This record gives sequence, C-alpha cells and structure tokens, in this order.
Amino acid sequence: MILLILIIVLFFFVSISLIYFTIRLHVPPMMSSPEAMVVIAKLIPVDSKAIIDVGSGWGNLIFILARKYPDRKIIAYELSPFPYLISMGIKYLFKFTNVKIYRKDGLKTDIPDNACIVTYLCLDTMNEIKNKIDLGKWKPSYLISNTYALPGYSTHKQYQLKNIYRSRIFIYKF
Repeated sequence: MILLILIIVLFFFVSISLIYFTIRLHVPPMMSSPEAMVVIAKLIPVDSKAIIDVGSGWGNLIFILARKYPDRKIIAYELSPFPYLISMGIKYLFKFTNVKIYRKDGLKTDIPDNACIVTYLCLDTMNEIKNKIDLGKWKPSYLISNTYALPGYSTHKQYQLKNIYRSRIFIYKF
C-alpha cells in the first residue's frame, strides 16, 4: 500500500513539473522521431568540434550523436528537471564521456563559436535563436533544426521526412 502511494505521489510531482516547465518554456520536452534522429546524425558537419543541443529534452538525440561521434564534444542544455535527470542517468549508466549535460536554459548560455547547434524547438524559441545570431551573440557554423525553420534565414539544405507529418529537417550554414 505504501509503495502504491509513493508511486502516485511521484507520478503527481513528475506530471506537475512537466506541465509547469512546458508552460514556462513554451515547449514540452519532446523526443525527436527515430527517423529524424538518424537524418540529423548523418547531417552533422565533419568540421564541427562541438555539437550543442539547446533543449535536449529526454536526451535521446544527444546519445545517438555521442555514439556516432565519440571524438566530438556533445553539450546539452535542459531546464526541465525530470528529463534532465533521465539524461544524466543514461549518461552515467552508459559512460558517455564526451557528453556534458547542464540543467540550464540553453538560450541563456554562451555557445562556442563554430559549433553545430541542433534543435527541436517551437517557432517562438527559434525567433530567440535568430535574435542571438543576428546580434552576434551566437556564431555557430551550422544549425540543424527539426521541424521548425529559423525565421529570416535561407536554408543550406532541407530534408523532408517520410513520417505521417512529413516533417522537415532544416540545415543552416553560417
């Protein structure tokens, strides 16, 4: 009986936390589809030393990138506590030494110059990224975005996924 109560309480706190951070950040911690992750992993440029995920959610993409690119630094930012904790658990369980995960708002951090940024964020957040690039605060070499385009910028390439939503992956070269 006590175990059931603990499970219910934990479920309640996790749910409230996810709802709170979804409202606060204007985007839920969404997982990229398996097809999108495969395509994004293939699109990482060979000359980028660091790969930055500014809203890594549950971490599914960063660990695929870490396996595919063990010689590169993978930096992930996630503000929502439970997705962050799950990501940290996976990082330590599977000993991903090339992954750094921070519980911070990725939009309020300094991004290393010439990094490749990967995102799966909503349009409002993409506008914030655009402003950082326009003002010279961020100087990425590439930005790869799942589903949402970077307003005001022409894509270097685009890929349309074969999922039911016909989602697109947008690649920007700076």
